[in-house]
Amino acid sequence: GNHFNQSINNGFNAAVPDSIADALHTCSDHLPVFMKIVRQVGAMPSITIVGPNGGESFGTGDTLIALWNTTAYSGAVTISLSRNGVGGPFETLASNTADDGVQSWIVSGAATGQARVRIEMNGAPYLSDLSDADFSIFTRNIAIYTPADMDTAFDGSSKSVEWTSVG
Repeated sequence: GNHFNQSINNGFNAAVPDSIADALHTCSDHLPVFMKIVRQVGAMPSITIVGPNGGESFGTGDTLIALWNTTAYSGAVTISLSRNGVGGPFETLASNTADDGVQSWIVSGAATGQARVRIEMNGAPYLSDLSDADFSIFTRNIAIYTPADMDTAFDGSSKSVEWTSVG
């Protein structure tokens, strides 16, 4: 404590414990040490998922639109999907995407009745939100018979589309 008092304060030190004062003295090479401590005053950042937030159902090939709101935040976000409920694991749908409140994803992969979306703020402090309840992803099985691959159609002409669906 005396080193700190003599080299910086030249008087009584009630600001920090002796161990910190001695460490500052050792690190400062006997020069004055100045610190500026800033405390954040204002709204704490937050994030809230608007959708999907539980109860929805999406088929493979559908467009899932993730919607969210943030306050007091202007960084990027990462959007992930769990097919196993709250505990994950989570697969990344969009990484470091703009915090603009909307991100679309073409639904693919395994079917589940326990899907959840998680949206994470990429900056400090770390904050995230998770869908409030599970939503479903189901497999669409559609087989198109006509037109066949490489068929051509001309302006003004019409073509029949034949298909079957399973599930």
